[in-house]
Order: sequence, then C-alpha cells, then structure tokens
Amino acid sequence: IIPKQIEPLMKNILFFCTRYPGLGGIEKVTEYLANELSSGYNVSIFSASPLVDESLLQKLNSSVDYFYSRTSLKEDILHVLDEGRIDFFIYQDSYYNRENEVLAAIKNAKKKPVLIVVEHNTPDCYLISNKLSSCNLVLKRIKRLGIMVYTMYRHRKMYRMADKYVLLSKRFVPIFKKITFIRNPKKLMWINNPTTCDIPIEIDFKSKEKLCVFSGRLVPQKGIHLLLEIWNRVSKLHPDWKLKILGDGEKREWMEQYVVNNNLQNTVTFEGFQVNVEGYYKRASILTMTSIYEGWLLSLCESMQYGCIPMLFASYQAAYDIVDNGYNGILVDAFDIEKYVNQLDTLMTDSNKLRKMQIAAIDKASHFYIQNIGDKWRKLLNTFES
Repeated sequence: IIPKQIEPLMKNILFFCTRYPGLGGIEKVTEYLANELSSGYNVSIFSASPLVDESLLQKLNSSVDYFYSRTSLKEDILHVLDEGRIDFFIYQDSYYNRENEVLAAIKNAKKKPVLIVVEHNTPDCYLISNKLSSCNLVLKRIKRLGIMVYTMYRHRKMYRMADKYVLLSKRFVPIFKKITFIRNPKKLMWINNPTTCDIPIEIDFKSKEKLCVFSGRLVPQKGIHLLLEIWNRVSKLHPDWKLKILGDGEKREWMEQYVVNNNLQNTVTFEGFQVNVEGYYKRASILTMTSIYEGWLLSLCESMQYGCIPMLFASYQAAYDIVDNGYNGILVDAFDIEKYVNQLDTLMTDSNKLRKMQIAAIDKASHFYIQNIGDKWRKLLNTFES
C-alpha cells in the first residue's frame, strides 16, 4: 500500500468502505462523492475487503487513489493515514462490525484526522427489521430488548468517537435522539445522498411507455410481497400496463412462483440485476416501490431525473425529503394496499396528471445533483479548516 505523491497545499480525504468497489448504494455514493471532491482535495478510498472486479473502478476519477486491506486492517489503515497525511477520515459504513480496529488506527496515527461518521440508514433500522422476523412473539420481544440495548450502545460509541456524525435526513434526528438518549447531539448533522445516475441531456416524453419498474434487492425489507399483491389487483384494471422488476435476491424464486400462480406472466418480467438502469427509467412512467424501511433509497432520485414518477409507502422519514406528495410523486399511507392500488389506478388513467408530475419530478431531482450535495460536503469540511 503506497499512497501516491500528494499535492501539499490540498487537504487529504480518505473514504472508508466495508467493500469497494461494489454495486450497493454506499459504494455508488462514495464513488460520486470521491469524484466530485477530487477537484479540490486529494481523495482516496480504502476498502476493508479486497478488489473483486477491476472493471468496477472504471468510473472512478484517475486522480482518486484506491487501497484495500491486505493483511492487518488496523495496520493497513494506519499506514495509509501516516503516508498520505490524511486530514479527513470519512467512515462510510457506521454498521461495520470491526470498528475497533478502524478507530484504533485513527487513534494511533501520527496526525489524527477529523473523523466523520456517516449513517446510511434510518437509525432504528435494526428495530424495524426485528418486526419482520418470523419468530414467536415472546422471542421477538426478547430480541427487541437486546436490539434496543445494542443499538443505543453502538450509536453512542460511534457518536462519541466522531468529530461529526452525519445522517441522511434532518427527519432522522429525533429518531437518533430517541434511541441514544443524547438530548443535545451537537456533533450531529445531515446531508442527503446525491443522485447516482448520469444527468440526462433531455427527456423524450414520447418514448415513455405504459411501464412501471421496481428497482432494488428482492428481500423482505423491500416489501416485495406487497408489490406483487398490489400488481395482482391493478393489472386487472390496466392489463395494457407492464411491470419490470430490476434486481435479484433471496425472494426471487418465491416472486416468480407468485407470478405463475396468479397468471401474471403477460404483465410481469424479471430483468435481474442491472448495472445501467437509465434505459429503463427513460421508458418507464412510474417507479413502484414498497419498502418497509429505508435510509435514502437512491432509486427515487435516479428515476425522477428521468421523468419516472415514484410511488411508495410513507414508511420512512427521508421519503418526505425526496417526494412532495401529489406533486412530483405519491406517498401512500404505510402498507395501505387499497390506497396504493387506487392511487396507481388514478395515475395510469389520467395522462395529463401523469405528465405534470413527470415534469415536476425532473425539477425536484435536480436538488440532489452531485454538484449540490458536493457543496454541502465542502461546507462541512471547511468548518474544520484552521
């Protein structure tokens, strides 16, 4: 691990990821932020896991350095910190379970960097996930108590070590305070995630089809059982509309069987995981998401910038940062299938409303362009300038 020769007048940033490069949301956000900030900083990325596919580095700016752990995580990070004279250490995965080694490296660095911890989920995600478990009620309550204690301990620990603790939404602040019992978290702030698709030059509305898309992992968290139940109803009202499911996961086989059992083969297709989703968003009119909980959900902003209207359950607070209900997207009361079907039916029926919302969605997506989010990160980093 040999850091490149750095520009002495520029500050040095090191992003830390559990795995990089990769195909997940954290990896995509890190890539876009690293590229954006590389114009004013010396930027590097450190991955706890080794490189798997070198082709995934192609979108990373050539000026951004990349390292990964080869032997000892602590010693490898420490070497990069010292050799690279790192000023800012941006901890991109607050849930990584080897934080003691990472924090020990920071503590032992010749020059202690500013530690910025970023939480890429709703702070109570473990508690919500427990509700989805299939164990009996007594065991679930016992597990919930344990999760509450663990969640409080871990958040307080990471907050204590951080110089700044970044959430994805202002609306997550009350949740953070509730689970940590920190009444006045002065080190807490929030910065939204950027869009992680290429910005389209123009949108050809004539290319829009009677097409809905779902984009995400096929896991219980995404509410895929609700998605199929909704589509089973709405497809009877609009048999000329199609649903394309982008993604893969543990529930794909179950979903495919559901489609067969309910004779939905003519309207539902499984596209698998897609590296480039832009082609689908250009053609699709509506993004149909049914998540139980999320941190940010990148697919909302991604689809909106292509004039694809997001429809989702109001099941997590950051959704209100992205979607203005009834104007540039639809927020349905959490898990009310009947309302979801009715709202989807209305959009599919009213082409004028559909077009107005598509235009509004494009405008709202611009708020989350990487240049705007990059400016917020620069403002944060500048607060530590001496």
